[in-house]
Amino acid sequence: MLYFLPCRFSFAIQRSSIDKKRKQTFLPTEMAADRIRYLRCFFTFSALLLFEVCLHDVQADVFSCQHVLHKKVGDTVELSSCLPAEGVTAAKWSYEGSTIANKDKTVDEKQFKGRLKLNPTNFNLTVRELTLQDSGEFSFVSEVRTQRDTVSVTLKVHDSITKQPNLTGNSTWQTFTNSCMVLLQCSVNSDIDVSYNWTVGKEIRNGPRLQYDLRTPDGDTEFTCTIYNPVSEMSASTTVKCNSDLQEQARGPVNIGAVIGIVLVILLVISLVLLVCYKMFKNPCCNRRQQSQTANQDETQQQVYSSLSHGDGCVYETLRGPENAETGS
Repeated sequence: MLYFLPCRFSFAIQRSSIDKKRKQTFLPTEMAADRIRYLRCFFTFSALLLFEVCLHDVQADVFSCQHVLHKKVGDTVELSSCLPAEGVTAAKWSYEGSTIANKDKTVDEKQFKGRLKLNPTNFNLTVRELTLQDSGEFSFVSEVRTQRDTVSVTLKVHDSITKQPNLTGNSTWQTFTNSCMVLLQCSVNSDIDVSYNWTVGKEIRNGPRLQYDLRTPDGDTEFTCTIYNPVSEMSASTTVKCNSDLQEQARGPVNIGAVIGIVLVILLVISLVLLVCYKMFKNPCCNRRQQSQTANQDETQQQVYSSLSHGDGCVYETLRGPENAETGS
């Protein structure tokens, strides 16, 4: 054991010196490899940066070349030609098939008179003071050596929503479910084309009408109706609390005139019925007289009935003929 120890130590010293020589030999090679790695990282980063710039430009071009545009009344819109302008020999814009602008000037089309401007550099068309009637399809046709693809842009002009929606409805207690059935209606006072949605907590529903089951533990619950179109929106809210003692909440407007009219009609009918009954039962003697005369029409003995009224009673007296009078005497 002791014999081999110096040998092993000597071998370790020799191996260490060899490693140092190798490191000195391969040091320039390792430096070159590091430089190559740095260059790779640099070129990779540059390529990614260039790709990002190109992607941004593409996105910008896509954004500027939207084929469906939503604007509100009174806005200004710029319609992009979406094609390179170099070498263009002919270019024109049309609206619903009618030419409204060409490469050299705008056409005095009645609908857009004084509201069009054509950019001679990129051939973009600007339309000012938009109206609802301006909604429609615009098309751009250009030529370099031959005619290029037609660019179509659909413009939709909308009215702005300026008033909150109206909320009406009711809440009815449902005994068999121990909950309230909430019925709400959302409406607008104009002819604006809008869409509706309801927000209850984190829940969203679509449509102008809402039916919702509300439970007592829910407490005060806020219902929000939002009316919207592509250019504007407005909201209105109401709070409903489910309570078994309250049969209706969020009550809508009541037509008081209709209610009063129904009550008056009912009172009039009752008055007429009472008046007829009073007339029929006021003098029952008259009814008896008519019945007696009908029953004795075929009798040979002529009888005359007269009715004398004394207070609330009636006295009937029979007047007989001469023969009956003598017999009676």
